[in-house]
Amino acid sequence: AMNHFLYELSNRSNIVGVFAATDESVFQHMKLALYPFLLVIVYDASSERCTIDDTIAGLLGLSVTLALIPTLYYVGKGIRLDTTAWHIVEFFCAIYLGVVCRDRVTQSVLYLTLLFVASLFSWFSICTFDVCPGSLYAEPTHT
Repeated sequence: AMNHFLYELSNRSNIVGVFAATDESVFQHMKLALYPFLLVIVYDASSERCTIDDTIAGLLGLSVTLALIPTLYYVGKGIRLDTTAWHIVEFFCAIYLGVVCRDRVTQSVLYLTLLFVASLFSWFSICTFDVCPGSLYAEPTHT
């Protein structure tokens, strides 16, 4: 939760802005899942009992989480569930489903995920740091 406020607490530091949410857009909230999830994957990967398959499965789970956050957000908006309570529920559901995918993935899916995940990290951090008004990544306006 602290990651949500780090950007403001850091006096809007550009370095912190890459890793912390810089506004209230759905894509900035994806950062709230991305970096903690990634830290857990790195921590697990440093364990002696962790295999490359475990690491790739973790990256797949992260990808599912990042795909579900905006999906659930826009589904909620479409059925008029644009409330803070819904946004909290969708966030935790996306994380939970990502963890479930990580734990239940088969080896045949693992290697297909690797290239996608590698490009996702670069694209995501660049596109969500300094957003142009009116772009897909901009903070949505409430009507």
